[in-house]
Amino acid sequence: MNTIQKKRINKILYFLLLIFVVIYAPMSMEYFAKFFYSDSPRLWDNFFVWFVGEQHALGVGSAEIEQAIPYTKSRVPMLFHSIFGGLSILIAIHQFYKPYRIRYPQRHKILGRIQVIVVTITVIGSVMYLINTSAVDTFSGIGFHYSLWLLAIGTLLSLYLAVWAIIKKDVLAHQALMIFNFGALLSAPVLRLEWLFIGQIPNMTQELSNLYSALIFGYLLTPAAIIVSRLTDFRKQTLCSPPSKLNHYSPFLNLGLILSCLLYMFITYLYFDLFKTFDAFFYIIMSLIVMTFIGYVTMLSLNKYQKRWIAYREWLIHVISFAVLPIFILINWYFFTFFYTTQIAFQIAAMTTPPAIFGLGYVYMAYSRKRMI
Repeated sequence: MNTIQKKRINKILYFLLLIFVVIYAPMSMEYFAKFFYSDSPRLWDNFFVWFVGEQHALGVGSAEIEQAIPYTKSRVPMLFHSIFGGLSILIAIHQFYKPYRIRYPQRHKILGRIQVIVVTITVIGSVMYLINTSAVDTFSGIGFHYSLWLLAIGTLLSLYLAVWAIIKKDVLAHQALMIFNFGALLSAPVLRLEWLFIGQIPNMTQELSNLYSALIFGYLLTPAAIIVSRLTDFRKQTLCSPPSKLNHYSPFLNLGLILSCLLYMFITYLYFDLFKTFDAFFYIIMSLIVMTFIGYVTMLSLNKYQKRWIAYREWLIHVISFAVLPIFILINWYFFTFFYTTQIAFQIAAMTTPPAIFGLGYVYMAYSRKRMI
């Protein structure tokens, strides 16, 4: 893909994200107003009802019913969370507009400082909800509770690492980390977008659709950030190391991927041996693993074939992250069996390990960009 093609795709992608953010942000900022006065517009609720029907949106199994007590208990911090969350994605989409950054660099810096404060308040609001709400009482259950904790930590960590990178004048790492941070901030709107379509499945409750949506988002966040970071990378690919310095990775990488596939097969065997069946949750996980494997290896091979060595080295990091993933899934699964049932422990491991491992690989990639020029 040449520079002109990248710029065209960037413009289209930015325009689509801008529309998405501008539509969703008011829904987010107004959502918790209904817990303070009954005449609130209820923008999201009305739209959700129109799209999936009242039973799915507001009936049994919905957040409206299942989270009535936890949300009421944490309505003040969640009000801050929703208002500042909507504001944060509006600021972020503005910050990503390149002509604005080039023309008004000082304003970009000032708005960036405001963004740090806004995102921090947003995360504090969600953390207060998690502290006030037990894992059992969290919407969609214990696995989602731990996912929310991981999301809160990942959002703040990527933000502060991005700030540290720009202080050190590492612009490439700063931009890559802010892309990841923006993806994390889009978790709520993306989950709701998934609800609209998963909610069309017969006999699907909102609580279950949210569980599946969160599981999908865990595998979606980092690959989406990778794709955007590649589209916004205009370094000359020839400025990287020659292939002779990369070839020694190939035998170890191939062996690692084979062992990884064997471990996934072992996880499949272990799951069936323990539970005597494969449920929808497990099928979704395996589908996501297969799609991630195909996507990562395809991009690695394609960039190697095209001799795009900077892109190849970055995809190599992500493929290694994928290769070590099943080891950490098994470790986390075993660890959480000390506190929960085997099935719940698997759910926690499956929902938290992939975004954590992929995210760490992405952070390493972001900081390695300065050396890959």
